[in-house]
Amino acid sequence: MHRLRFAFLALLFCCPPPAGANSAEAPGYADLHNHMFAEHAFGGAWLHGSVEGVLAEALSPCEAHFDPFGTGGTHGEVKIPFLSALIGRIPGSAGDTGPHWNRAEGHPSFRDWPRWDTIAHQQVWSGHLEKAKNQGLDLLVVSLVNFEPLCELMVEKNKKFKDCSDSAAIERQLDAAEAFQARHSWFRIVTTPAEARAEITKGNLAVVLSIEASHIFGDGPWKPEFERAFDRGVRTLQFVHQYDNRFGGAAIHHPVFRFLFWLQDFRAHGHWWELLTPSKFGFQTDRDPATGTETNRAGLTEEGKEVVRALMKRGMPIDIAHLSEQSVRDVLEITRPSRYPIYVSHGHFRKAMNDGKFSVYEKSSPDWVLDEIRLSGGVFGLRTGPEKTHAIENAGTPNDCQGSSKSYAQTYAYGRNRGLAVGFSTDMNGFIQQTRPRFGNADETCGAETDARERTLQQKSQKTRSARASTTQASARSESFRIFSRT
Repeated sequence: MHRLRFAFLALLFCCPPPAGANSAEAPGYADLHNHMFAEHAFGGAWLHGSVEGVLAEALSPCEAHFDPFGTGGTHGEVKIPFLSALIGRIPGSAGDTGPHWNRAEGHPSFRDWPRWDTIAHQQVWSGHLEKAKNQGLDLLVVSLVNFEPLCELMVEKNKKFKDCSDSAAIERQLDAAEAFQARHSWFRIVTTPAEARAEITKGNLAVVLSIEASHIFGDGPWKPEFERAFDRGVRTLQFVHQYDNRFGGAAIHHPVFRFLFWLQDFRAHGHWWELLTPSKFGFQTDRDPATGTETNRAGLTEEGKEVVRALMKRGMPIDIAHLSEQSVRDVLEITRPSRYPIYVSHGHFRKAMNDGKFSVYEKSSPDWVLDEIRLSGGVFGLRTGPEKTHAIENAGTPNDCQGSSKSYAQTYAYGRNRGLAVGFSTDMNGFIQQTRPRFGNADETCGAETDARERTLQQKSQKTRSARASTTQASARSESFRIFSRT
């Protein structure tokens, strides 16, 4: 019964459409998580560049002259100088945050950005997005994002917007999405499967609006805010983001977010003498001695359970991407009896990872969660990330260039081996890098491999296998993103 009521789920989750609905296939591929309007988040102080406008202006070089104190640029900096530079640094890249005077060149040469390790410069320009649409991108989930603690850490002189609240940032992005649609006829915000299929059939990009925020709906009654978001076209959301909130427990991952949650919790509830017992604040966890994974004890609150029921009543997809494992179990207690689909908009397969981060972070998905998604009829948005992975059977290509598209092929195969429907999830403009290059700069290619000798061997192997790899990857791409073949 419920499956026949899932207006929007029929599109995202490869469910049979309701009787009498348009059952035509919607070919192409999907990006299930993209922050194309994030220039309006974080006080407008993080990203340089604009999603639209003349190319020379939208992706113009930024002002990032050398300043050892980290206050000389116009963006990509926080009030703690050393932290600014660390945010964008990963193996194989010094990143583009902090005093990045050597990473400032955008148009016309695009020497420094946009590129795979860009996180503080615009990654989604309208002309490039339209080209992606013309080459097969048919469905885009645009996530309206903010993180209040990060906005409050931004250098004040760089802020374009003084109100750091999630609600204000989301409103700005909703306004931006509507204005963008008015100026671009190929970009169409959709609210039902029928609308999405119709727009895709016309050759347009079907756009689904989502929200991702830790302080979502503020502190007052949440239901009016929920209904207001729905009325403005939002059709999926993450009601828990980087840390625990009034609705439930968050999945633990990067140490920066652990620290920020600890700081917020201490400021709200602690006393100076309780610094002697720091574990009293922040995430309360259990550690699996066999795997090293720390899981958050917090699950859904009663309000969180009400949100889940509200999502079900509205036929909205339930995104579990940032939920703690206990929160996921609590969601399943509500959704499993009716087999209501759940999905992950952006994530990693924990057992496929080999990076010491997403191979242990709670934010990555263990096998039992993958099985629950599959059994519910859901889909998994697989992050196009730069991480090291295990070699996986049926990948169609050797795992001989860590962090590149070959590693992505391994993780994709892992999901398909478990019977999951898998889609792209770029998370562009979302503080995370993309897949690494296989050719070019020796410091970057195959850069997720931290052993220098092995990395050199991997780099050499690409020259002899490139022709065969391109053939298998083209085949994998054709097969991998037939998300809509059963809609």
